[in-house]
Amino acid sequence: MKSSENIWLTPPKIYFLWVLLYFLFLLIGIPVYNNGHSGGEQRPLTLIAYSINYFLYGIIFISFIVIPVFFLNWFKRHWVVPIAIGILFLVFLIGGLTNK
Repeated sequence: MKSSENIWLTPPKIYFLWVLLYFLFLLIGIPVYNNGHSGGEQRPLTLIAYSINYFLYGIIFISFIVIPVFFLNWFKRHWVVPIAIGILFLVFLIGGLTNK
């Protein structure tokens, strides 16, 4: 077996870890960000709204840069998956940025 196939970190796990880190950031960040502010401010919702773009940037970065560079053997066999995910989230990002 090749040494690159024995690793515990695979591209689907990288996507899962990114989603998990994003939601952990929201779970921890929203109460911390809201601490000490009056009740009428919408700071947690603003944090969520702005963090969605960074979530999309991360998915696109993983799809187009991380997976093809670090997991070339996996990418050669399953190239449709990261490209489709990257294009889908790129369309979401462009659509969201043009509607502002």
